[in-house]
Amino acid sequence: MWWSVGLKRAIENAKVTMNRALITFDDLQALTGYTRPADVERCLKKQGVTVIIGRDGRPATTIEALNQALGVRQDKESPPRIEF
Repeated sequence: MWWSVGLKRAIENAKVTMNRALITFDDLQALTGYTRPADVERCLKKQGVTVIIGRDGRPATTIEALNQALGVRQDKESPPRIEF
């Protein structure tokens, strides 16, 4: 898919803030292939990704928002099981 290389790079470069991985504008540019903030935002919204607009006018999102748009669900009620 067109976004797979950009998504991989975005995930690898994600900044972890408050236990959520924030995808920065630079990563979103690589993901979408667009350079202008408005184009990046439009592309993400068209794909169903929730974005926030920073004070600098550039969009950002989280890995969780990207996963939701891709249909990936995480079970938040049961924590991961660690077996020894």
